[in-house]
Amino acid sequence: MIPYVKEFYQNLRDGKIVGAKCDACNSVSYPPIATCSECGSDELRLIQLAGTGTLLLAVPNYPLTADGRTAIAGYVRLDEGAHTMVSLEIPGFDFSSPERIQDYYGKRVRGKIVKHDTVPSVVFCTE
Repeated sequence: MIPYVKEFYQNLRDGKIVGAKCDACNSVSYPPIATCSECGSDELRLIQLAGTGTLLLAVPNYPLTADGRTAIAGYVRLDEGAHTMVSLEIPGFDFSSPERIQDYYGKRVRGKIVKHDTVPSVVFCTE
């Protein structure tokens, strides 16, 4: 198990989005990982992230959410440099025209922490 999983979720409970920064090569990952994907170092530490980035790719009609809404899977480049898959919300997106998802590529996104009964999660929304 990644040594800082509890700390990651505690930060979410405290309203902070965190990632891991490699002390060897300065790359950032989100969510945090135990070994740097760039250089292989295990010298990583948690850092607070701005929670903002740019939408690079998205796929609408990803599995339904717990409340029955259709979700969107997104691929985002965070401002700190990390590339990651995220849950994405695009207010007003017309799921009857899924090809229109491309209109949102390059748009700014911001993460919001969603508190559930079990563990919190982060959902990214278009700005």
